Amino acid sequence: MLIATIPESAGSKPALSPLRMFLLTFCMVGIQFTCSSHCTYELHSISTLLTIVENFNIGTELHICCHWSCQRKPQPWCGLQGQCQISILGLLMQPLIGVLSDRTTSRFGRRRPYIAIGSVLVCCSLLGVAFARDIATFIVNILGKETEDPLHYARIIAIVLLWLLDFVLNAVQASCRALIVDVPPVWQQDAANAMASSMSNITMVFTYIVGFLDLTAYLPVAGDSQFKVLCVIAIFVFLIAQSVTCLSITEEVYDVIESDLTSWRDTARQVFHSFRSLPRPIQLVCNVIFFAWMGWFPFLFYSTTWVSSIYFQTHPDKDSSDWASGARAGSFALLCYAIVAVISGILLPALTTHSIRNVTLKNVWTFSLLVFSITMISTHFVSTVGGATIILSLLGLSWACIMWIPFALIGEYLNIYNESQRATYEEPILRKVTYGALHRARIGEGSGSLDDVEANAISQNNDWFLCSQCESGMVLGILNMYVVFPQFVVAIIASAIFYFVDLVVGDNLEDNSTYKGISILLQFSGIMALVATGLSRYVIDVEIGPKKSI
Repeated sequence: MLIATIPESAGSKPALSPLRMFLLTFCMVGIQFTCSSHCTYELHSISTLLTIVENFNIGTELHICCHWSCQRKPQPWCGLQGQCQISILGLLMQPLIGVLSDRTTSRFGRRRPYIAIGSVLVCCSLLGVAFARDIATFIVNILGKETEDPLHYARIIAIVLLWLLDFVLNAVQASCRALIVDVPPVWQQDAANAMASSMSNITMVFTYIVGFLDLTAYLPVAGDSQFKVLCVIAIFVFLIAQSVTCLSITEEVYDVIESDLTSWRDTARQVFHSFRSLPRPIQLVCNVIFFAWMGWFPFLFYSTTWVSSIYFQTHPDKDSSDWASGARAGSFALLCYAIVAVISGILLPALTTHSIRNVTLKNVWTFSLLVFSITMISTHFVSTVGGATIILSLLGLSWACIMWIPFALIGEYLNIYNESQRATYEEPILRKVTYGALHRARIGEGSGSLDDVEANAISQNNDWFLCSQCESGMVLGILNMYVVFPQFVVAIIASAIFYFVDLVVGDNLEDNSTYKGISILLQFSGIMALVATGLSRYVIDVEIGPKKSI
């Protein structure tokens, strides 16, 4: 096992109290609520969304956040177009925003200005999407074209604002994640990212519940439709969440240096160079991330459709027009999955922070990936809604880990690098620490600096870190690229699977080509998760203080 061991007293950043850590991670509530609100709206008005999807192929932009398939019967080209459109935004936005925020010299800090500006744009986009038809009607009246159908203008407004929403939401999310890495010391990275994951999971459950309420009856002043009221609520939640974090957390002011004053072309070149030359510990995490998300995207897009297909197979008295019953079965399974994710997000971090032997981030991540792989492969044997619900519920454990452990590991690596830079600011790169034949580097009771880590590390010919531009914004942006790339691959593979299944099965409803195609795709995701499980054994653990067996 490759482990870098550092004392809890190492580093210059002050420790965060539980309250300040809560305030730091509270920003994730707004981000998750905004994403999940689209899912809960779809449960109420899926027919309206299907009309939008069929006419404009923009439904996947909503489904990225809400884990719903593109249509009740997944059409390969719809999935391919939608996934690739939204992927381009995430692919480009987060690395660029990360680099730009890394160089920001504002007296308010590096991340908070981007969070503040992005939050205003997110709220404006949400408001515009919710009231697109009303805005279109107003425009038609202003232009004196009362005879024209405002729906045409409403669709254009909705499409443009959905793209803007995705654009700025990526920017805010990137800045929030970087802030969570920047503020806590290295030994609190695990706890901070675990709390951020729990915030997201709890919010996901809350929005599912809110979405089932008749909001127009409780808040008629906010709008005359479920979606309008939900968007208005999302705006208030988003603003409150981001305001709490921005006003309660302080950042260090970054001093600009001459090398930071570069053009957009140099910025893009820097992102490309950093992508190709990541430090090995970060690259190992990214390798796992790539194959793990190759497994996650089929689940996120087609899990509820899979449950619905099983429902119709086990209820032959129901026909395809009774989509609401199948949708309820799928939504209940997702609710169970979200509840398990909340419980896992609370219990598992408690185990990793209580010095239990062998219960490390690396081992927990491997276990969660193995659970993910086994459950996805076992979908081949599932033929009842109850069994499908159990499968989805078990995946809540794996989801809690994928939203916590990679960010915690990256945060620890970056803080080790940054603290070394503080100690030896005259050196352009981090010194050799602990990679190669290192198995365990113990620190004495009285040790309190990263110099002791280096002095006690058992190192041979390899460097643990060689990085001249290891800033959290850029690295987290590149990490997001490893999340985005699998979307392109999965879109192509899903299209091929559905195409060949349709050729073999045809349109025979008794054979249910939709169910078979999704089942094959979910089993493929299990194989990808198995690859990620093997790669996770090469990830480097950072042990905070000497472990004690209990």
